[in-house]
Amino acid sequence: MNTFLIGTSMPRNCRIEAQAEQGVTLYRLAIADAAAPQSDEARNKDFDTDRSSVLASFCLDLPQEKATSMVAVYQHKSWWVRPAFAAAWKDIPERTQLLIWKEEDAFCVLLAVCDGGIRTDFSGAEAGIRVEISTNGCPSDRNTHICAGAARGRDPYQCIHALAAAAAGGQGRSHILRENKVFPEMFRSLGWCTWDAFYHKVNEQDIFKKLKELQDKKIPVRWMLIDDGWSDADYEIRKLNDITADRVKFPEGLRHTVDVAKKQYGLEQVGVWHALMGYWTGFNPDTPVFRRWEKALIKRGGQDYVLMPEEEAVFSFYDSWHTWLADECGIDFVKVDGQGSGSLYYKEIAGYGTSAGGYLRALERSAGVHFQGNLINCMGMAPENMWLREHSAISRSSDDFVPQTPHGFREHALQNSFNSLLQGQFFWGDWDMFWSRHVESRQNSVLRAVSGGPVYLSDQLDQTDGKYIFPLLGWDQKLILCDEIGVPTMDCLLKDPLHSRDLFKIFNRYGNGYVVAVFNLNADDEVCAGVLSTGDIPGLAGEEWLVYRHFEKRCDCLRDGGTVVLELEANDAELLLVLPKKDGGQLLGDPAKYVSSYAVLEEQADARGIRARVSPAESVAFVPAQPVREALVDGQPVVCRELDGCWEIPCGCKQAEIEIRY
Repeated sequence: MNTFLIGTSMPRNCRIEAQAEQGVTLYRLAIADAAAPQSDEARNKDFDTDRSSVLASFCLDLPQEKATSMVAVYQHKSWWVRPAFAAAWKDIPERTQLLIWKEEDAFCVLLAVCDGGIRTDFSGAEAGIRVEISTNGCPSDRNTHICAGAARGRDPYQCIHALAAAAAGGQGRSHILRENKVFPEMFRSLGWCTWDAFYHKVNEQDIFKKLKELQDKKIPVRWMLIDDGWSDADYEIRKLNDITADRVKFPEGLRHTVDVAKKQYGLEQVGVWHALMGYWTGFNPDTPVFRRWEKALIKRGGQDYVLMPEEEAVFSFYDSWHTWLADECGIDFVKVDGQGSGSLYYKEIAGYGTSAGGYLRALERSAGVHFQGNLINCMGMAPENMWLREHSAISRSSDDFVPQTPHGFREHALQNSFNSLLQGQFFWGDWDMFWSRHVESRQNSVLRAVSGGPVYLSDQLDQTDGKYIFPLLGWDQKLILCDEIGVPTMDCLLKDPLHSRDLFKIFNRYGNGYVVAVFNLNADDEVCAGVLSTGDIPGLAGEEWLVYRHFEKRCDCLRDGGTVVLELEANDAELLLVLPKKDGGQLLGDPAKYVSSYAVLEEQADARGIRARVSPAESVAFVPAQPVREALVDGQPVVCRELDGCWEIPCGCKQAEIEIRY
């Protein structure tokens, strides 16, 4: 990638060095005197914005003719990032963290890095890309930092990963990469959250009513999150009164709620929500929690009392709260919201590594001690959140699920899939809760099938419908999870699906095949068409594949260099299972499940037929290599049904031995 430093506006205290490392280019910031204070004109003291104080800036000189379409994943709120599609360098939004474009037959990738006390942001310039390196209004914590990286290659996903790995390794922190973490076992089961069901009116009796409904409908929810509204807080001024539960909403205490949920309704884990600052704007003066921690509090933003930005002080608070939650209440995990506050509240008094980094390290330490590390990070997609967490595995990857907003799914699908290109380097994404009975429940269900992360509902009372829940679950009532994280296919990376008539595709890997979610996100509610080609996903080229459509119950052959034609009505969705084609024929799996191949436990195929063992299923779909002469299930003849490009054999909802004879 030909890049040149031009139009520099850096203080004489700084210089930029570009170095080739591990097949990518890393940009390093060298500071002559890290302790030197920043000039007043570079600082941003506004507590209402997380725009940082600029330490250094430079431009990458890039000819416009080399890129006519690009996607930028940028921080559009204090808490969240989202994609933006641009046709010129000048249109790249401020606070971009990941930028992708194509030059001829290769993708180019720029990655912004947060390293200790500095963060980097890209934005558009007339002649290329502006790079700003910022602190939190404080001197830097050391003299050298990795600030950005650049890569070029045919596989954009490998470019992104190589950049993240090189930057993390260059910081001596390769452990922050998702590949070096373990997916929490509890999130292999289905969950339910109180938020969209009750919002701040959550209470014990309504929780029990909902759990009974789920039990009666045989929805195998195994964990529950009691979201915002349970705690003793002043909800008007958004401040914490005490670490205990609201006594009106939970008259017998939180322990009673947890015990009944587990013993009577079969839950295995119960978690609670809290904000990074205790509650949204900290501690309420002259309350039990304020009096206990007063010596560790400071006043910020004019009227908010928050903990001083010292890791041990923050850990002491979390440790005390989490001890009570775990030991006295039986709580198993926490979701912690508002994580962008970790830097906002401490402008000019603590750098990113101390403020955001210190809070997150303290939080992870306490969650490790009390909840075995079971932690959902939320509202924390600023770079100082993504890069400075150490060990946690799960983080929300989008704005909230918004069931009352017409066509809210479109933005939700875009954010989760594109954001996962970046955040997925460090975490499995929490693609947020959804309603199983809703005008967009089909799309939301299909989206979760390809996410690779936790899946949970937030249905209101009497509103749970299993139609789009059960396809996500295996016979053991566990989620059928893909192996990686869901991201857009290569042909969808640089196109805005809301303003085109192209279908939008998200893929993930499962075993030796792929799962592809297909959506019509067109903002004008038009019918959209598209194709799946062997060039859409790295690994498809050079092979022959079977493509099974879940809702159509149809199977097509995808040959190398060929395509499978797709079409969807407005706001519709389809789920494709893509499996390598075998010479002797093969099973597709349980057609009632999105990832149907999960049901195939053992399989052999040759010129005589197919022999397999399958998990409990009402039926199994298969593609024969020759005309079927006879089909047996556990040695007994059965009648098969011909579908579109495949066949279906009844299995009697039990684990079975299947033999298909040619």
